[in-house]
Amino acid sequence: MTEYYLRKWNDPILRKECRKVEDFSSLENLVSSMRSIMKKYGGLGLAAPQVGDDRSVLLAQIGSMPKLFINPQIVSAAGYIPFIEGCLSFPGVTVPKLRRYRIDLRYQDEKGMQKEETFRGLNSIVLQHEIDHLHGRLLYQLFKKKVTLNGIKQ
Repeated sequence: MTEYYLRKWNDPILRKECRKVEDFSSLENLVSSMRSIMKKYGGLGLAAPQVGDDRSVLLAQIGSMPKLFINPQIVSAAGYIPFIEGCLSFPGVTVPKLRRYRIDLRYQDEKGMQKEETFRGLNSIVLQHEIDHLHGRLLYQLFKKKVTLNGIKQ
């Protein structure tokens, strides 16, 4: 059984593109570990590469419980919202970001069933941040971009 732990900014797995989940029967240990780690560190979200797994899986605090998203894809987005983001893999670091206010997300649940939902505000921001992790995009890389809109780097 794989032992998962929180990976920090310099771990190479954080820069990898995650692979699509096809075997939904082998996720139990990963998801259980992610739930524990997210709770331990007080995160609003956690992506599989942050615990050392290269599968396209994330948890996000939606309502009172962390919700599982497998193979998530943003299919449309609207509006912008400025936010100061932090990341469990970059302890103590926060950066200003401009995120989409609303996203329409297509994903699969733990049984592989296709779902589509709309998320707004903080839920949208958290999901975008975690999806960035699934594509190997890190907080500091996003901050380095030179485009500015209303004083917020994008």
